[in-house]
Amino acid sequence: MDDLVARLVLGTAQLGMNYGVTNRTGKPAPITADSVLDLAWQEGLACLDTAQAYGDSEAVIGSYLERHPECPIRVISKLDPALADADEEQIYASVCASANRLHGGLDAMLLHNASMLDRWETGLGRALRRCRDDGIISTIGISVYTPDAFREALAFSDIRLIQSPFNALDRSLYSDGLIEQASEAGVSVHLRSIFLQGLLLLEAEALPPDMAFAAEDVARWQELCHRYQERPAAVALLFAARTVPEAFLVVGCETPDQLARNISSLRAGPLETNVWNDIMSLPKPDNRTARPDLWH
Repeated sequence: MDDLVARLVLGTAQLGMNYGVTNRTGKPAPITADSVLDLAWQEGLACLDTAQAYGDSEAVIGSYLERHPECPIRVISKLDPALADADEEQIYASVCASANRLHGGLDAMLLHNASMLDRWETGLGRALRRCRDDGIISTIGISVYTPDAFREALAFSDIRLIQSPFNALDRSLYSDGLIEQASEAGVSVHLRSIFLQGLLLLEAEALPPDMAFAAEDVARWQELCHRYQERPAAVALLFAARTVPEAFLVVGCETPDQLARNISSLRAGPLETNVWNDIMSLPKPDNRTARPDLWH
């Protein structure tokens, strides 16, 4: 099995709801979702990434795992942000409910965002530690949006997995030394938004009207890819893989063909040094382009 492919994590928000600026097909039919999961299993992907807030994604995955109990793929889920103010018993019960929906596949539970850390000492932390100690999950983690939140999460000793955006335009984790800090602390890093939620796959003129603010950055990126006659998706994926070689790469898809193309891109790597250098020289975009949570 290819080492790069073994680092690929299938994001499954698309299996539970309409997701992403380039999603033109909507939530896939059950037979298509099964085909995506079949391919992930066949190709030896590390795990699946989902969340309680991703529509019925947990249920879709759980149905598959119930029908295929021999499937070794593990699942990372995220706690519903609405549970930040819940008491310890409610949080514990919610994690148990995810584990039941996933039919034994749940491996890690992440806080869905950094604001939930404000409630860590009021029951949230105790509930997740209980879940870990009772064997319901093996790992506690967090999903963050910013380098500052990443840095804050590193201060919590129970948090052993951090999922964060990282891509060819948003390179802050690398430039700020946070990847190195996580490695030194033994914290696993999962990179998401590698395609910037699909923005890096679009031509500037194809941007929706409400995304016109990103046109200049997208045009520069597309020009770079065209110059090297490479597919933007392949360059974006191989850039993340090369820049943070110890990280897992979270990439979603709606169809088996999309997953197959991503696997093929990884197997065609690594990214050439001159391409990597040119990407590292791209101007840093402003926060509105780099952070999808600020798009709307």
